[in-house]
Amino acid sequence: MTQDNNNDVDPDARAFLKALSPQDFLAFGMNELAYVAPLQVTHFGVTRTAYALRSADGGTLMVADHPHLALAAARQHDMEAMILH
Repeated sequence: MTQDNNNDVDPDARAFLKALSPQDFLAFGMNELAYVAPLQVTHFGVTRTAYALRSADGGTLMVADHPHLALAAARQHDMEAMILH
């Protein structure tokens, strides 16, 4: 059995968190978190792997030839990023 330690939470913080909508929760980390994911691109009939830097909501921020370039771009913009396989 787990014990509920709700007495340790600031009442104002509790009220704030209870008032957040699902969209508000999705927005947490949008400007700080990103991930790098491989994708297949075709250029002039040649298909190759490139790497997309994506925001926390999945939007593409940039595409690079190497995953470390995408990570460097994230760091340059004060974002924390990880590589997905």
